[in-house]
Amino acid sequence: MELKAHCKERFEPVVQAVRQLLEEKSGSEETLLVAIDGRCGSGKTTLGKYLKQIFDCNLFQMDDFFLRMEQRTPERLKEPGGNVDYERFEETVLRPILQKQTVWYQPFSCQKWGLLEPYPVSYKKLNIIEGSYSMHPYFKNPYHIRVFLNISPEDQIENIKKRNGLEKAKQFALDESFLQALTPDVDIIFLCNPNNPTGLLVEKPLLEKILDRCQQLGIFMAVDECFLDFVEA
Repeated sequence: MELKAHCKERFEPVVQAVRQLLEEKSGSEETLLVAIDGRCGSGKTTLGKYLKQIFDCNLFQMDDFFLRMEQRTPERLKEPGGNVDYERFEETVLRPILQKQTVWYQPFSCQKWGLLEPYPVSYKKLNIIEGSYSMHPYFKNPYHIRVFLNISPEDQIENIKKRNGLEKAKQFALDESFLQALTPDVDIIFLCNPNNPTGLLVEKPLLEKILDRCQQLGIFMAVDECFLDFVEA
C-alpha cells in the first residue's frame, strides 16, 4: 500500500518504536506483540496494514471478533467492550502465538452474521493486534508496545465521509436538525456524550437547545457521560 506523505509522517513514531523493539529483541526468541487502538476513523486499520507491509509481520484485527448472535445477551452487552468476543480471541489467537503455534484464524462476518471458515496463519515473531478493545483488560496486557491513535473531530468526520459516505458521517455529528426529530410523540431520548465510538462532544449551546425542547414537550432526556473522563479538556 502507498501512503500519502502526511500519513507516513504521522505513523513514523510507531514505525521507529517497532524498529527499536526488534533491534532490542534481535537475539531473543520472545514473541513480540503490538496493540493499536484509537478513535473511530483515526487510522487504526491503515497503520496496522502499513506495519505489516514494512515488517512482514502478522496482523490480527479485532473487527473479526464481534459477538455471535447467541452471545449477544443483555448482560454481555452491558459490559464495556462486551461486544467483542475477547474469550475467543484470547483462546484462538493470543494463546497460540504466545506458544509459537499456527493460528487457525476464523473471522466473524457482519454480512453473514456468523463465523467464516478458519484458515491457518503461520507463526511470526512480530504480531500486530489492531482494533477497538485490542487492549481489553481480559488479555492482561501481553503487549510490548501499545498505540492509541487520536484525531481531531474535524478530521475524524472527514475520514468517516471518505470511508463510509456522507450519510454515515452524519450519524456521528449531532447538529440542530436533531431538534426537528423532537416531536410530541417522543417519550424519551438518550444522548451518548461524548459519542461512542467517535468521542465527539455535543456543543453546549446545542445541548441547551435540546434540553429546552425536551422541557417544552415533556420529553425525558437521559445523557450518558460515561466516557467524559477520556475527553481532552
